[in-house]
Amino acid sequence: MFQSLKRSWLVLLLLVAGAQSLFGFALQGPLAGSSSGPASEAWQDPTLGMSLIPSDEGFFDIGTPKNVAQGYRWNTRNIYYAFDASFITYFGSDGAAAAAVDKAFAVLNSLTNFSAYPFDLPDEPLNTVRINHRAQALGLIDIKSLTLSTLLSELGLAEPKRYTWNVKIRDTRGATCPNYSYLVVQRNYDPSSENMYSTYVNGTIYTYLIEELCGITPAPAGRVLSEAFEYKADPLAATDSAVADLLSEYTPGVFYTGLTRDDVAGLKYLMDTNRVNWENVSTNSLLVVTNNSFTNLVTSNFATLYAQARTNGPNTLLTLFPGLVITDFTQDFTTVVTTNVTAYFTNYPYSSAGSLASAVVVTNRVTNAIPIYKYVFGNVVTNLVFTHGAVTTQVISNGVPPYSPVGTPPQFFTNNITQNFSFVGGEYFLLPTNALCGFTIVSNLFSDVITVTNLVTVATNAPSTTNSSGLSFTETILTYFTNHNYKVLIPQCVTNGGGAALRAGVDKLNFIRRDFQTLLSPFWPAITNTYSLVLWTNNGPTLQTLQRVVTRPDILFSAADLSIGPGGAINSPIVSRSVPNYNLVNAPAPGPGTIDPQVSIVFNTVGPNFIVPGPFFVDAGLGLARTPEGSGFKDFLYGSFDGTTNAPVIYPNWISLNNLENQLFLQIIMSGPLAIGHVGVAYSAEIQVSGSQPPFTWTLAPQSAGLPPGLNPPVSSGTNTAVIAGMPTTPGIYDFDIQVQDAGGRTTQRNFTIEIAP
Repeated sequence: MFQSLKRSWLVLLLLVAGAQSLFGFALQGPLAGSSSGPASEAWQDPTLGMSLIPSDEGFFDIGTPKNVAQGYRWNTRNIYYAFDASFITYFGSDGAAAAAVDKAFAVLNSLTNFSAYPFDLPDEPLNTVRINHRAQALGLIDIKSLTLSTLLSELGLAEPKRYTWNVKIRDTRGATCPNYSYLVVQRNYDPSSENMYSTYVNGTIYTYLIEELCGITPAPAGRVLSEAFEYKADPLAATDSAVADLLSEYTPGVFYTGLTRDDVAGLKYLMDTNRVNWENVSTNSLLVVTNNSFTNLVTSNFATLYAQARTNGPNTLLTLFPGLVITDFTQDFTTVVTTNVTAYFTNYPYSSAGSLASAVVVTNRVTNAIPIYKYVFGNVVTNLVFTHGAVTTQVISNGVPPYSPVGTPPQFFTNNITQNFSFVGGEYFLLPTNALCGFTIVSNLFSDVITVTNLVTVATNAPSTTNSSGLSFTETILTYFTNHNYKVLIPQCVTNGGGAALRAGVDKLNFIRRDFQTLLSPFWPAITNTYSLVLWTNNGPTLQTLQRVVTRPDILFSAADLSIGPGGAINSPIVSRSVPNYNLVNAPAPGPGTIDPQVSIVFNTVGPNFIVPGPFFVDAGLGLARTPEGSGFKDFLYGSFDGTTNAPVIYPNWISLNNLENQLFLQIIMSGPLAIGHVGVAYSAEIQVSGSQPPFTWTLAPQSAGLPPGLNPPVSSGTNTAVIAGMPTTPGIYDFDIQVQDAGGRTTQRNFTIEIAP
């Protein structure tokens, strides 16, 4: 009876202890021994299972666990990602868009503002691990889940189960292996508990067993000698549930349906607006400081710039338009027909003696080959451009009509004919040189319609012409443009965001896909991103506006053969993660700090590979060892699969490569991320297709997530364009895939993101 009561009390105490712990997540920062790694963390070395380098396990670290309040985080809200040519070529369209990586980002984009989540996160699942047994038998690694785990490690979360228990000191003084003593510490956290440290991950309690490798002296580089090996206290409890645990070290057949409670808790801890850290902003950010200094900005005639830019080289053009910035140009040749108009006075045959001479207009045309230029300007803003407009032909003459009676006095004649013609016109202005952070047009001081006069011809006298004195004939072409005079406010730009300060978390991360100019192009269009951070001073919170020019993707996905050459390790990384740009203000403190953009994630393209232990049979007489194919086992392949009965997709495959070939000719393009919409405000965004032959049919891609509520599927608006329009009703970040089909039956898809603000 007494033993029974003891067991009951023990169960109750375990339940109470479990109820007290809500979360378990680990924070990641610089590797020990790196330039940003503090000396106080020198204990985090490979012999104790940390700061691992690529080894036989095909796994390495990009950071080590940090102590309480020493985490590293991103502090820019919009993060841009892309796939380079190596990734697209290997995986094809299915791997890049519809089936894998975009869906991992969609999981992260579906998270709302972290400050809006309740403290205990009651609606978040404790376990999102699922197994597709067919994929498991095939040795497939799910790309979506692999990407999701990898991204969490690049966002500042370490593996919670791995760092629940850690050997900090391995005391070997006066002892021989394995008779050592150990100091064990915890680096897994629960902000709801009294001491912050946790032995739980998503409700599963972990204990440990110290494993010591004896008999190896000195230790090979990167070899683990002592480690606190975590295992479940309850054998029946769920294990390896956190997505941040790196997909259980990439177990075949395993996939995640989303983030778990403790994953969200870790991101909330880092990014919440209540988490105020002394930190810098990203290195390519400028602080926008508004002042009360105004300047005057006047527009000019675009027709003049266009005409001169068509036929003049860069040096001449810069002389004609001082301050112009030319970023690129190409030269070609074309043929043009030049119309020459000549007017003169002459005496008509059979005119009465003494009659005044008459004006005659002669037109001839000459074909010439001339150089023609195409320019890309870096500071030209076209305020208004049109391709047809009003043109007035004006003729002013002083004379008499032909065959008038002798003695008829000369008269002035003015004839204006106004017609609409096709020509390039409008107005433009050059960006002010000090407008690094943009500018705001405050008001239009005044507008003026300016007439531009182009002289066509003036009459001269033909040889032997009589009675032409005092006569005149002039023909001119009049065009018009509206000149604006603006009052402009130009803010100041402070480099490095004004330096280190107390700043709150960004509260939400938006991941936006922005592709290279073409699928296999090395050119990535730069984008200017404006965002806000909350600065804390003695007077309370202040909203700072910052701007960064993103010249390469913040997260770049590539593919390469990561297997080591002859004599190297058998296993190579399935995916290689770059070490984040850890930015620390208070060196040599361990943290907190920030993670600067520009992360690379490289997938291993070794292809079907097999681990073959040998030898299977040895012929001592011949000195020959034989190892048959059947003694090996398949290592890994990439795939896409879920919990449905659909067959897994294996990469690469001929369907994916065939789609890639189609996309080389048929591509959905756009100039940047789709515009932000607002609830209750009419929305319209245009997308465009290039290549192949119309007509084009636009739809949502099969199995794509839906558009923001209130917006309609794309509708053709031109030969190569479609419009997504409607009235948004619900705020949020929405990811979806658009599909277009050409006249030949080729199809291509592209992922888009629309943010709907309240």
